[in-house]
Amino acid sequence: MEVKYIRKPTSRRSVKERPAPTRAPARHHESELQRACVQWFRLQYPKHALLLFAVPNGGGRSRIESAIMHGEGVTPGVSDLILLEGRGGWGSLCIEMKTDSRNSKQSAKQRAWQGAAEEYGNRYEVVRTFEQFRSVINDYMGLPQTTGRVVVHHADIIYDDRAIRLLAMEPDQTGKSYR
Repeated sequence: MEVKYIRKPTSRRSVKERPAPTRAPARHHESELQRACVQWFRLQYPKHALLLFAVPNGGGRSRIESAIMHGEGVTPGVSDLILLEGRGGWGSLCIEMKTDSRNSKQSAKQRAWQGAAEEYGNRYEVVRTFEQFRSVINDYMGLPQTTGRVVVHHADIIYDDRAIRLLAMEPDQTGKSYR
């Protein structure tokens, strides 16, 4: 390995030689994995492409920008990707991207957010490889679609996956019915 030297003046009288700084290139393995997964999903499921989105929680920001984003609703610990489509009784699929490195672990805030997401009927997966992502997505997309709340106006019935109820239609002061 060849060591290159740079000359840096330390004073007007002398010049000291020292090795040039060597910095490893920044590694963004998690980001590269996430980009490949999103690209594959959008090609594989084009009708659902807009429903898979990233949550921009990471990255360095100034204190002012962080405060503004916190006020706008940025929440620490939110999963990296959310597929906003209900399947198999789940409300959505939340995916946290991690690499297969031993140091790539969920933070306490990520675990807390996972618990809250699961408590309210969402599926949460930690994905470490492209193959695992593909398997999770194909499994999830193979489940029957969760209809959530579908209002059938003709029969005045609301179906919400837990019960079917008839609604009493009462007009408001303008004569329009409401629910």
